[in-house]
Amino acid sequence: MAEKVDIILATYNGEKYIVEQLRTILEQSYRNWHLYISDDGSSDNTLALIDQFIIDNHLFDKVTILPLRKKYNRIGPAFNFSYGLEFSTSKYIMFCDQDDFWLPEKIHKQISKIILLDDDIPALSFCDASIVDENLVQLFPSFSDYEGFTWEKSLELQNLIFQNIAPGCCMIFNDKLRELFLSKLTYNNLIMHDWYLIILCSAFGNINFEKKPLIKYRQHESNQVGVTKRFNVFKIRKKLLTSYRNHINAKKQAKEINELYNKLNINVQLKELVDSFNLAYHFRLKVLLKMKVKKSSYLKTLLVYLFI
Repeated sequence: MAEKVDIILATYNGEKYIVEQLRTILEQSYRNWHLYISDDGSSDNTLALIDQFIIDNHLFDKVTILPLRKKYNRIGPAFNFSYGLEFSTSKYIMFCDQDDFWLPEKIHKQISKIILLDDDIPALSFCDASIVDENLVQLFPSFSDYEGFTWEKSLELQNLIFQNIAPGCCMIFNDKLRELFLSKLTYNNLIMHDWYLIILCSAFGNINFEKKPLIKYRQHESNQVGVTKRFNVFKIRKKLLTSYRNHINAKKQAKEINELYNKLNINVQLKELVDSFNLAYHFRLKVLLKMKVKKSSYLKTLLVYLFI
């Protein structure tokens, strides 16, 4: 029997695209899935449209709308997805954005890829995506190429610490990673759920990827997270400030992961990198050079070395 897949869909005022996305899930060639919907307090017709879609397609046993989140009194996709993940019970889990478009073979191909990994430890697999506009017109055929990622190099732990390379909507991961993530999660330094997960899996599990785009990654004015905007010299001050803040947050996140998770299954590389954050600048720089830390562009890499 095919393994059941839990899909965690986080919503917030997504009435414009939610029905179209739900239909792409319904039309998946892989049928053994259950959808958990975590809403972040939508004030539009998102939940009403979901309810009607469930009724029209007789999905009462396939879709669960979760109770409104109160525990952490925080808003945003990282907290919304993490809350939804607490309800998952299946061996494999996927995240789903409310405004993307899944190709029919997405679940099937990603299941086929992740089962090649050792499922006794945390495991994660991800696919590429094509970048499209709000009308699904293709803007760029490959998210990874657009962002300048070389996956083999970017997946090295020392590089993932400073830059995520896989949106959550492109991921599938196993129950071992879910359990590890939820076992110590404090929400204090959680920048994005998907970034946190892929760092954990790089440090304590294994990862592979499917180079084929299996999702249309929609970009529009309401995106909470999206592709990196092209460099604009007139906005360089703002870019530098944003890069600095992201770098500081990345260091805080890495420190938390090292403190909370790096106790029993020691990852020496993670410990060495995080320990260096407390040293003088030239020692921090020496560790970065030793580990050959690299981001997706020369400018981004240079900023890591300057800000470290």
